[in-house]
Amino acid sequence: MRTARSQGHFESLDGLRGAAALAVVIHHSANVYLDTETRNLGLFTPVLHALARLGHPAVLLFFVLSGFVLYVSFLRGHDRSYRSFLLRRIFRLYPALIVAVAGAALLHWLQSPRDCSAFDPWVASCWCHDLTVGGTLRIMSLLGLRAEDNLFNPVLWSLFIEMRFSIVFMLLAALCQRSWIIIIGIGAASYLVGAHLLARLGYHEPFLMGDSLPSATAVTLFYLPSFILGMLVADFLRKRVGYKYWPKANWIKLGIVASLTALGLAANSDILREFVFSAIIFCICLGGWFDALLRSRPFLFLGRASYSLYLIHLPILFAMTYWLQPKIGIAAVVLIAPVVSVIVARAMYSLIEVPCISAGRTVAGLFARRPLASDFALRESTAVVQSNSHVPRPSDGAISKHQSDLTASRLIVT
Repeated sequence: MRTARSQGHFESLDGLRGAAALAVVIHHSANVYLDTETRNLGLFTPVLHALARLGHPAVLLFFVLSGFVLYVSFLRGHDRSYRSFLLRRIFRLYPALIVAVAGAALLHWLQSPRDCSAFDPWVASCWCHDLTVGGTLRIMSLLGLRAEDNLFNPVLWSLFIEMRFSIVFMLLAALCQRSWIIIIGIGAASYLVGAHLLARLGYHEPFLMGDSLPSATAVTLFYLPSFILGMLVADFLRKRVGYKYWPKANWIKLGIVASLTALGLAANSDILREFVFSAIIFCICLGGWFDALLRSRPFLFLGRASYSLYLIHLPILFAMTYWLQPKIGIAAVVLIAPVVSVIVARAMYSLIEVPCISAGRTVAGLFARRPLASDFALRESTAVVQSNSHVPRPSDGAISKHQSDLTASRLIVT
C-alpha cells in the first residue's frame, strides 16, 4: 500500500488542486483552438466546447481550497500572529508570481508582437500590445485596480482576490472559531452587497475583476464567501459534523462525489458552485475511491506544481501561438504548450516555490508568538472506514509540521 508523502494528511486535496490547475490549462487551450480552427470536428466538437467551460469553476474550487487550507493552518497554531501569517503569505504568493510575470515580459519583449490579425482575437488582445516597465511592476504588485493589470496574463484576476482575502483572513478565522452564525452572516452579507454593487455597476456573471476601486471591492466581496465556505468545511471536519450519516460503501461515496461534480460543472451560478465544491472537499476528506484516485502519482505531480502551472501556462500558450501557429498549425500548438507548461512549472516549484516557502517560514518565525497546541484533529469514524475493496486508503499518523505550506492541505489524523 502506498503511503502518504507526509504522514497523516489527505494528499487527495493536493491532487484535487492539480486537477483544477489542469482544468484551467485545458480550458484555455480548448478556447484558443475553437476560436482559431473553423473546421467541424464532428462528435469531438461538443467535447471541446465542454472542455472550454472548465476554467471558471476550477478557479472557484481554488478559492474554496484556499479558505480550507489557511483555516486548517490557523487551527493548528501556525499563524497566531498576523505579521507572521502575512509574511508567510507574501513569500508564498509573490516570488513565483514575480518570476512568472518577469519571464512572460521577457518572452513578450523578445517577440515584440505587432500584427496579430491572423491569430485568435483573444490571444491578440492579450499579447499584441505594448508592455511598459511600470505596467509590469504594477501587475507584480497584485493590486489589480486597472483592467490592463489582467490583460497581459488573464488568470491573475484570481490572485488579486486571493491576496485581498489574505489581508482579512486572520480576523475571519478568529470569528469562525468563535461562532458559525457570525461567519455565515458575514459571508451572506458579503455576497449580497457584492452582487448588488456589481449589478449597479453593470457587471454580469462570471465576474473576473474590477477596473476601479469600487468594482474591485465589489468583486472581492462577491467571491469572499467561497473562502469562508472552505473555512467552514475545515471546521465541520474538526467538529465531526455529519460523520454518523456518512455511508461506508465506496460505490455510494463515488456516486455522491460524481453527482456533485456534475452539478458543479453544470451550474450557472457562482455561489451554487461554491457550495457544491465545498461539499466535494468534505466528501473527499472522508475517504473513498475519489480520494484514492486523487492520491495517484499524476495528480500529486500536478498538485505540487499547480500554482506555478496556473501562473505560466497562458504566457507560454500565447508565445507559442505567436511563434509556431504559422509553421505547425494551432492544433499542434495547443497540444505542445501544456506539456511545456507542466515542465516549466515543475522546475519553478522546485527552484522557486519550495525555497521561498522555507524562507518565508524562517522570516515569519521571527515575528511569531509561542506556538499554541494544535486545535485541529480529525479521527476517522466508523462511517469513513473503507469497505472491502482493493483501493488503499490514506495511512494514519501525525502530520509533519514543516510540510504544511507546501501542499494544498494538511490535516492531522490521530
